[in-house]
Amino acid sequence: MMRTNRTLEFTALCAAFMLAITISSCTSHMKYVERYKFSEDYIWKAEDTIELVMDIRDNKAPYLFELTFRCASGFPYERMLLRVEEISPDNRSARRDVEILVRNPDGSLNGEKGFDIIDLTTTLTDKKEYPLHGAYHYRIYPAMGIEEVPLVMEVGLQLSRQE
Repeated sequence: MMRTNRTLEFTALCAAFMLAITISSCTSHMKYVERYKFSEDYIWKAEDTIELVMDIRDNKAPYLFELTFRCASGFPYERMLLRVEEISPDNRSARRDVEILVRNPDGSLNGEKGFDIIDLTTTLTDKKEYPLHGAYHYRIYPAMGIEEVPLVMEVGLQLSRQE
């Protein structure tokens, strides 16, 4: 009886250890993901600014910093032009223009294609460093020069740990 209890305890301890290793290995690469989903009409108006917040708690190593863009396959433009503004915890700001190639010159779609959904990922920088801990605010808005951009479903940011 005593041997069975020890065997069960050992088996449970091994299972818990393996589970902890699995969870830590799955989560060590992707650190932060923030997304904004558009309402059912899938229209991004020129005056609509998306604000995403990333609460950076670990700034010891650089991150792969990417912008994600989801649209319907009927998206009418070859490119999506965005402006991204970063505001650090000490209120310093930096702005950049981002161009996402949605369609190739031959009209074919880039990105991962679902039935009628296109997912695109654009690298903003492959070694993003955060000098401060805290909330970094990202304001994203369309820079297309038109009033409304149709068939936009989602815009997001993701940081993956570079080790």
